[in-house]
Amino acid sequence: MASSDSENSDNSESSIELGFVQRLEIGQQWRLHRCYFPSKIGGKPAWLNPKDIPKTDDLKCSLCGKAMALLLQIYAPNDDNSDTFHRTIYVFCCKSESCYEHNSNIPFRVLRCQLSKDNEFYDRNPPDYESPEYFKSCKNFIEVCRVCGFAGNKTCSRCHKASYCCKEHQTLHWKFHKVTCGSDSHDSTAGVDDGFFAGDLMFPEYEIVMETEESNSCDVLSQDELPEANGQFSPSELEQFANVNLVGQEFSSFRKITATSPDQVLRYDKAGSPLWCSGDNKLSSDKVPKCSCGADRYFEFQVMPQLLNYLNVQNTIDGPSIDWGILAVFTCSADCQSAGQSYHLEYLHKQDFEQIQS
Repeated sequence: MASSDSENSDNSESSIELGFVQRLEIGQQWRLHRCYFPSKIGGKPAWLNPKDIPKTDDLKCSLCGKAMALLLQIYAPNDDNSDTFHRTIYVFCCKSESCYEHNSNIPFRVLRCQLSKDNEFYDRNPPDYESPEYFKSCKNFIEVCRVCGFAGNKTCSRCHKASYCCKEHQTLHWKFHKVTCGSDSHDSTAGVDDGFFAGDLMFPEYEIVMETEESNSCDVLSQDELPEANGQFSPSELEQFANVNLVGQEFSSFRKITATSPDQVLRYDKAGSPLWCSGDNKLSSDKVPKCSCGADRYFEFQVMPQLLNYLNVQNTIDGPSIDWGILAVFTCSADCQSAGQSYHLEYLHKQDFEQIQS
């Protein structure tokens, strides 16, 4: 990921990178194994540090108490720091619609993990990104739950190969696992996803590919360019934003800037500024909570509302639903590390589209 300077307005080339969904072909799930350092949506987390991974208790929703699901993870190394040769940001969220409220970030959690070039898990040389066999050279350090991908400290009493985080997940997986239990069909040490997908517990899995945004799409709207309320929106757009107040410079700028790449699900602009979708609940830099180490946090990337189209969630106007305008992620400017802690908590700000006042 390229870093950016938000104050350098003379740069003719945009340093903002856009993330797009790429569906994997059948048999290509190996591309999302941790040894290829993937950026991806949903599925089980591809833990950068495979030795000290979180437990389900570490990522439970503070409202309903259920384990959160991986929304996405972004591989974002920082070349300016020798300790961040490898670096991944994880965004988790609750799958219970009742936990979501307007402009509330409570159902979300962000973790950062990083490694130096010399580490016990990966070779110094880049992986062979085109080899479906390369992952077999990347050994496991701890067993993960076959259902959710979190640390699994329980094993199948019959084969002692399949690991689980809890009895409930072992029971859920049994109908799938019993076909190969006790055989050599699945080598648990290889770290291959066995194909089981718990749709109630996780989101569909896709790869994220990054492209640099065209510089002309970053132009800011002048007052004369602002569209009249509702006047320049197509019927499909009006339906998509049925409960959104279409008046305001922020929303108009948001719509114009994203129009050149309407399928973008992520905007990466490290040390830049979020692209706000509303004048309501904007977060100024001085209001961003500092990291636990005392350092300032800066903006790194935002998740766009287009991602919702790939999550198989039901959004409603009348009640709570998994929804957002943008999710802005802020990370420690010092990329701090705490002794004995591999996954560090970062900050997420949720901004929803401005609701129509009745």
